[in-house]
Amino acid sequence: MRLWIPVAGSGVASVVMRQCLSCHGAKLNLGAPMSLVSWSDFQKPSVTDATKQVYVLVGERVQDAMRPMPPKSGGKIAVADRTALVNWTAQGAPALASGAPDCQ
Repeated sequence: MRLWIPVAGSGVASVVMRQCLSCHGAKLNLGAPMSLVSWSDFQKPSVTDATKQVYVLVGERVQDAMRPMPPKSGGKIAVADRTALVNWTAQGAPALASGAPDCQ
């Protein structure tokens, strides 16, 4: 499995590592329905809405005041982190060119 690699310079890998992987890691926690460890995880159909890819729901949920991600109990996501995720998802959650280093 290729570990997820976002577009260069977006800061998205760092945001996901800090804000998401404690619940959406290789081992799921606190009821998280899917892993966000690999780029392909973001490309899969969502388990909560199979008509949308995971990355689409990520972009929606980080902006959703009623059902925020991360959840309110996990603390509020910084504006810069939210912006990085929203911009990345709006671009279709692109991966880096092949040969780029993997992130963990």
